Amino acid sequence: MGPATPSGAAELVGRWVSSRNNLSPEGWHQGSLTFTIDGRFTSENRTYGLYASQQRDELSAFTRVEGEYRIERDHLIFEPQRLVWWDHFYGARSAEHVEEPYPWGGLFDDARYTVRDDHFTMSFTVYPADAPVPAVAEYERDR
Repeated sequence: MGPATPSGAAELVGRWVSSRNNLSPEGWHQGSLTFTIDGRFTSENRTYGLYASQQRDELSAFTRVEGEYRIERDHLIFEPQRLVWWDHFYGARSAEHVEEPYPWGGLFDDARYTVRDDHFTMSFTVYPADAPVPAVAEYERDR
């Protein structure tokens, strides 16, 4: 039996995508978050066209974090369980790598969120160089 339905999950259920962000003259990046009614989430970041031999929309790499989430008022608590990643650098037919349990501790530390219409905004803390820095991620509902 899976986790119970998080209170307030109905407005989050579904797939949310960020805008495309250019990384180089040809490459770009896009993130997504998917929430299920039974308290599961997937956070995925995909990079395209990053390598010189690739077309702009050809997948270069991805990372996917899977786990459980819960909601406490306007807080989202993520409990990552596994990391799946792949990089074209190792060959177009290289295998996906799976790391379970999740190797890096938490995800989206101290996350707070709002949903308005088809817009999902999440503020959280990141720790580059071990100092806390506020971050904001914005997503649109994927139709």
